[in-house]
Amino acid sequence: MGGGGSAGVTRLQGEARERVIEEALNLSPLTTWLTAQREVWHWDEGELLWGAYGSGYPEFTEYRFLPYWPGLASDRVPFQARAAIATGWSATVQDAVGSDPAIQIACDLSLNLLELDSERRRGPVRHTTTPPPVPAALRPTEVVEFLLNLWPITDVAATLAPHLLPRGEYGHGQVAAWIQVPNVQLERVVDLRSLSRLPESSDAPDGSTAALWPMVDEKGRGEPRDMIADMVEKSGYRRLGGLKEDLHRGVDRH
Repeated sequence: MGGGGSAGVTRLQGEARERVIEEALNLSPLTTWLTAQREVWHWDEGELLWGAYGSGYPEFTEYRFLPYWPGLASDRVPFQARAAIATGWSATVQDAVGSDPAIQIACDLSLNLLELDSERRRGPVRHTTTPPPVPAALRPTEVVEFLLNLWPITDVAATLAPHLLPRGEYGHGQVAAWIQVPNVQLERVVDLRSLSRLPESSDAPDGSTAALWPMVDEKGRGEPRDMIADMVEKSGYRRLGGLKEDLHRGVDRH
């Protein structure tokens, strides 16, 4: 986003904007999948949908999907999601001022695995110094499944564009996906015991990929698989043949 002077873009502000976004999020297959994750992460019973957070700036709206675990602060819960929606003027290298209205939407899925046991329930030990991986560590195929199930957020952006933007063609854009493992070793939260590792190697800081939207064919479905394999390889892990086969099969089944 950039340029456009001080002129606003959004057609809706305040509660009207929030209602439209909330409905689009709650009707998305993404939310159906998030809700079904209770069977894996064991949060408390009760209806759980997206809720608006923050100050409600005219061009920026934030929502959170926050399951509840008794006695846990929101920044320590094992599983939560955040969606942020921004409207503004698009800007490119060729058009630094920005002349077309545009929408950006991002969805972050945050996992806190350190305090869980092998069944992903709260355990008695915080696994910061125990041998990796932690009992609740993710399988690499799970990482791919998470990324694929976050994909419907792109459809939410397409649904919201005609409601929030005044004019324009809304059938094209860009998408990106990323993985970050802050302040902890990759092998602690992802089970990589089937692999070997080069001496004195260090973790890649993140993994990411980007492409044009919409995807014109099915090739794009493999990108999350390629991203996690690339991140693992850049982190010094080897003997990746079996891992890549598992990731291929996981994507094909999805």
